[in-house]
Amino acid sequence: MVSPMGNSLVGEHFKGDMRPMAIGMLIASASLSYVFGAPIISQLEQRIGWRFTFLSYILILIIISIILVQISVPSQQTTQNKNQSLLSGFKSVLQNKSALACLVGVIFSSASWQGLVFFSTSFYRSSFELPTILAAYQLSILAIFFTCGSLLSGKITNRFGRRNLTVVGLLIMGLFTIVFTNVSWFWVSFSIAVVGSFFGGVRYAASNNLSLEQVPEFRGTMMSLNSAAINLGATLGSIVGGYILLVYNWSILGAVLGVFGILASLLYHLFAKDPLQAPE
Repeated sequence: MVSPMGNSLVGEHFKGDMRPMAIGMLIASASLSYVFGAPIISQLEQRIGWRFTFLSYILILIIISIILVQISVPSQQTTQNKNQSLLSGFKSVLQNKSALACLVGVIFSSASWQGLVFFSTSFYRSSFELPTILAAYQLSILAIFFTCGSLLSGKITNRFGRRNLTVVGLLIMGLFTIVFTNVSWFWVSFSIAVVGSFFGGVRYAASNNLSLEQVPEFRGTMMSLNSAAINLGATLGSIVGGYILLVYNWSILGAVLGVFGILASLLYHLFAKDPLQAPE
């Protein structure tokens, strides 16, 4: 619930040309918190146990977040007609071909992203016998480059367009997902994964910006469906990837999840429209 409402608040309180950078920073801050939070939680869990980790570090952060939202985020002024049906927002989104294309594209792109963010650590540990501590650092490095991609996307979105950045980011991410599991040299494979993660950040920020502008009068509904599509795609990618590993191997996993990203790129290119970009 928090993630789509955060994006909706950006749409409510920022002007059109400021939204891409705001979304980029929102995504970058979340990925940076993962970079620092994961090692801290790991250390606390070893020292004081997982229960006290929840009751100390995590609880404190939640309380701070609630206070910051309460004192810093302006009250949202809704312009939606109160007589409108609760389902009218969903109907408007699902009847919009471009919005529907964005949602389907998000499912496939999120499924493809699992190849880099979910399976890469297991791949490097099983294929290159990477120690656990180095595998943790590897994941943090990928998160840092994802953050950089998100920030860059926010800066250049107004220049290159939301749809264009989404298409290019997905295409490169998909191709590099295919390649990184088919390279037998660790540093070459890892470098490819790093570039793939960078463009994963570019496409993630751009696609969120694109979804945000699809149905302006129902931004909350659109971003809620977008968040649901992201989670559905992550589940799809994890299930498909897990099945492939049981039956086939890492090369097939990279190929299938990479093709998901390329397919998502085609869906955005053919069917999605950028409402804030002049028609080609």
